[in-house]
Amino acid sequence: MRMKIALVLILALLVFMAILAEGQTEDRSIADNTQKLRFSDSKARMNAAWSLGNSKDSRAVEPLIQALKDNDSNVREWAVLALVKIGEPSVDPLIQALNNNDDVARWQTAEALGLINDTRALNPLILALKDDNNVTRYWAAVSLGALKDVRAVDPLIQRLGDGNTTVQEGAAQALMGINRARAIDIFNQSLNSSDSSLRAGAALALGRSGDTKAVEPLILALIDGNGGVRTEAVRALGRLNDTRAIEPLIKTLGDGDDLVRTETEKSLARIGRPSVDALIQVLKENDSIVQSAAAAVLGRIGDDRAEEPLIQVFKDGDKYVRHEAVTALVKINGTRTADSFILFLKDEKKRDIRNDTAWALGELGDARAINPLLQTLAGDEDDNVRLSAAQALKKIDQKSCLNMRSVTSPFRF
Repeated sequence: MRMKIALVLILALLVFMAILAEGQTEDRSIADNTQKLRFSDSKARMNAAWSLGNSKDSRAVEPLIQALKDNDSNVREWAVLALVKIGEPSVDPLIQALNNNDDVARWQTAEALGLINDTRALNPLILALKDDNNVTRYWAAVSLGALKDVRAVDPLIQRLGDGNTTVQEGAAQALMGINRARAIDIFNQSLNSSDSSLRAGAALALGRSGDTKAVEPLILALIDGNGGVRTEAVRALGRLNDTRAIEPLIKTLGDGDDLVRTETEKSLARIGRPSVDALIQVLKENDSIVQSAAAAVLGRIGDDRAEEPLIQVFKDGDKYVRHEAVTALVKINGTRTADSFILFLKDEKKRDIRNDTAWALGELGDARAINPLLQTLAGDEDDNVRLSAAQALKKIDQKSCLNMRSVTSPFRF
């Protein structure tokens, strides 16, 4: 009996010693990896962060939170993932870290809290929506969307009017994550707000929503008194890619705001080929600003239906329209473009047309233009036209791998 008791005691002692040894090993592992977080080698710091996460030991939380200040973004991301892996023990320390003086650490903290998805973070993240740092506000919004708590809706609506586009996008994303249908209703209602920033944010959000029911409200926003709102409405209509927006967007090509016009060109190009016929009609208008914009869009789209109308407007338009038309024709590079430009080289009355034509032939790289350009180089009365012809020949030479030195010419290249 005494032998059995002795054996039991020995076994218990061995188990205790094994547990103690394992605990000491874990202690050393936590200490070693915490030390490695200070190594100069970023890969070693990443590995240490991940090892600390795998330990799931609450003692690893504080060192990992300190690693959120690391100057290497990869190390910071591994630290975030490690904190998420540890989970619940990370939450309270991370909430405290939202008050950190380091901007980067704060937004990485907000990101981590969203990934852990613990409701204790709700109110701290709502407070973080007012952080001075744009990225922190963005991650606070996104993380609130992950929590899916309706108490965050009103604070997120306020962030739709944030002065930073990225934050607005984060707020829109979060609202749709909480309740998509309600969010779209909120965006539509916000288009009527007296706050222009909120109207702009709502337009942006509707574009991101992908909901084609937003097309009509966004078309109405194209005449908003604020240029920023009109810009976001234009962008949103481009993202929704709905043909109902073509005519309203074409009217916006004449907007008095340069940015609105630029974004309108991009949106029409995004809608693409369905816009071509309407844009060709615009080329016939007398407004050079609108004509130029239409030509630019047609070049972006690259549909050869626009080739003949663009050739005509290149021939007859003013210098601004001609510049956009020739650029568009080079992008389209249709079957008749090079032939038409070769004929324009002989236009004795318009030096500017000959100059633009020479440039275009160089961009097209068509070998058929070599002899006409050589004739221009040798005989044109205008120095600028001859220079453009020489530059065009050099480009054709580079593109076609021809040795221009073998061509008889009084000029050397």
